[in-house]
Amino acid sequence: AGGAALFWAYTEMVGYGPEYGPGEELKDGTYTPDEYGWAPQGKNIIGLNEAMDGSFSDNFKQGGWIGKTANYIPGINATGALHDYWMNITPSFNLVTNVGTMLPAAAITYGSSFGTPLAPTISTTVRRYANE
Repeated sequence: AGGAALFWAYTEMVGYGPEYGPGEELKDGTYTPDEYGWAPQGKNIIGLNEAMDGSFSDNFKQGGWIGKTANYIPGINATGALHDYWMNITPSFNLVTNVGTMLPAAAITYGSSFGTPLAPTISTTVRRYANE
C-alpha cells in the first residue's frame, strides 16, 4: 500500500509515472518549466538548470559530465523530475533546499516502483494536464 501511495504522489506531482531509463540530452542543456512547474519528459535533467559557459561549474550543470554519467543510473532522471518540480515551484531556491530535497525525491521515486507490478514499466504514460 505504501508503494501505491508513493506512486500516486509521484504521478500527481510530476504529471506522469516514473521513467527508469536514461533521458535524452537537452538541446542547450537547459529547459523552461511548463506552467505546472514540470520538467520536460524523457530528458536528461541531472544537474543545475543553467547554461554552460565553459567554466568549471559546467561539470555540475545539465549536460555536464556528471549529469551525462549519472544519466545511466536507472531512475535518476525520474528522481530529477520530481526534484526539479519541487525546485521549480519553490520561490526560495537555494543550496539547502536543493541538496536537502534530493534524498526525499529519491525515496519517493524508488519507493513508487513498489506501487504496482507494472510501475517500473510505465514509461509511456502521457503527461496529464489539469485542463484536459
